Amino acid sequence: MADYARSGIKVTVLTNGYSATDVALVHAGYAPWRRRLLRAGVRLFETVAEVRDAPSKKQRRQGNRLGIGSRLRPSGSGSFAALRSGAATIHAKTITADRERLFVGSFNFDPRSLRLNTELGFVIYSPVLAGQVAEAFETIVPGAAYQVTLDERDRLHWTGERGSGAREPGLGFLDSLLIGFASRLPISWLL
Repeated sequence: MADYARSGIKVTVLTNGYSATDVALVHAGYAPWRRRLLRAGVRLFETVAEVRDAPSKKQRRQGNRLGIGSRLRPSGSGSFAALRSGAATIHAKTITADRERLFVGSFNFDPRSLRLNTELGFVIYSPVLAGQVAEAFETIVPGAAYQVTLDERDRLHWTGERGSGAREPGLGFLDSLLIGFASRLPISWLL
């Protein structure tokens, strides 16, 4: 993505912010890439969970954010647990190219999805659908997510309709320590 952006291709990404993910370790695998993407010219947006959806401090202490469970899946983790709990989540990867082609699927474009998971996706040639997705990135996404940018001192900054600041929305002090520690572990191939 960074290479595309550096070559002049407009690249915009919408992904989960920390408060909208159910596995902190996965977020730790993503977080270190932000600066590299932004420096290359990628536009980056992150979703956040609504306050009513956020896990309590007690749930976090019980391991909920470490991948042992989920704020949306209190009866365990995985797709079957989500069905048992009645929770519904969206986990699709959607990519549009040149307003002509569209990829939609669960495949993560990482080594784990390639070698371990049985995830897939579809490439669809449809200028109408691809154009609608591209248009959503221009009209809907900026109002529904935080835009992540770099300030003049190369620090991350989040700006959205709910406010702006230099702290990631929904990321507390202990969460920040966990993400900082986990992002330095040699486990990215597992995430």
